[in-house]
Amino acid sequence: EVAQLARSRGVPVIFLTAHEQHAVAAFEHGALHYLLKPVDATQLARALDRLPPRAPADGDGDETTSAPLAMPAPLERVALTVRGDVVLLAPQAITHALYDGELVTVHTAERAYITDESLQDLEARIASPLVLRVQRRAILNLARVQRLRGQASGGYVAVLDTGAEVPVSRQAARDLRKRLGI
Repeated sequence: EVAQLARSRGVPVIFLTAHEQHAVAAFEHGALHYLLKPVDATQLARALDRLPPRAPADGDGDETTSAPLAMPAPLERVALTVRGDVVLLAPQAITHALYDGELVTVHTAERAYITDESLQDLEARIASPLVLRVQRRAILNLARVQRLRGQASGGYVAVLDTGAEVPVSRQAARDLRKRLGI
């Protein structure tokens, strides 16, 4: 899996293992070279010489300098399409979002935004450990929860710092308790 991911990102891979039976699979996954343990210094040097040059991080240095792989920065804003406009929200400003069967309403402390984007897409784009799907039709920003009211069903009603109440299913209640440390 790692070799496939590296290949998809254009990162060359040299396998180093004590098991020669994996060589064919390694080359099928785009391995640049395959070395067996104990590794011989000459073989390792030869394998490293086969690595393609990479551009330096600052663009000024030696072309063979390896720049670390850059991870994309987390989104600082979540873009919502609202009535043809694009509204940019800070992820921490979103208190919760609810799906009514047709549209998703994204709530902040100041107002609500109705969008036709899916709850699943919104949850993925926020990509925060503080955001939790608390039922099929709701996601919740855990940092905004002030109180949990227990329900006979085994779920909760999460009371937010804005006064809004969001139902939490019994299945999500377990994950919610775990994430909140209760």
